[in-house]
Amino acid sequence: MPLSSKCWRRLLLCALIIPFHGIIITGPARAAIEPVAYQGLRISGHSIVRNDDGSWDQYQVRDAGGQYEIVKRTSQNSGLGWGPYTHQTNIPNDSGTIVSAIKDATGEIQMHFVRVRGSGASPNVTLFFDLYQTRSSNGGTEWDPVQVVFEGYVSDMQQQTLLSSGRILQPFHTFVPVAPDDPPTGRSYSSVLYSDDRGATWQQSPDQLLTP
Repeated sequence: MPLSSKCWRRLLLCALIIPFHGIIITGPARAAIEPVAYQGLRISGHSIVRNDDGSWDQYQVRDAGGQYEIVKRTSQNSGLGWGPYTHQTNIPNDSGTIVSAIKDATGEIQMHFVRVRGSGASPNVTLFFDLYQTRSSNGGTEWDPVQVVFEGYVSDMQQQTLLSSGRILQPFHTFVPVAPDDPPTGRSYSSVLYSDDRGATWQQSPDQLLTP
């Protein structure tokens, strides 16, 4: 389902605010198609999920002696203190350190991260930052194999949003080297991936916000 121009304007406002504050919480993104059921928070690559009991779970990527893994720690006092990190699942060693996590309508975790492909200094020509996903099952005790949901050069990935219908939104920003770079077009654009089946499959909205 394409996003309306009103939704895109408000998502753009989020995209302009987020880089300066480093976090995303509810606000302008609440206007995306339908009421927002849940939205997490991201700080410097970490992703925080709020639980029904008021506790916070913080997810991040860590190098565990040569094996990249996603770990979690929990705070019972709104981030003033944290428990120990616990292993969640392994991810490929060529992954980046920025994650986007959210609880879906069933309480399982949807996790996105960026994986490096290629090399060199030419974005989306020889060097790619693909967007990957995994999700938990059985109350967070098991994780699906990772799958690629977008191939290209993801230069920024924002926090996921869960809508009241169960649809999950994943905003991101990418670079297209072959596009004209003069206004009103541009070589960068913001877009949204969405899933209506709890992250099993993902579609990209046909709408794009171009940046000169």
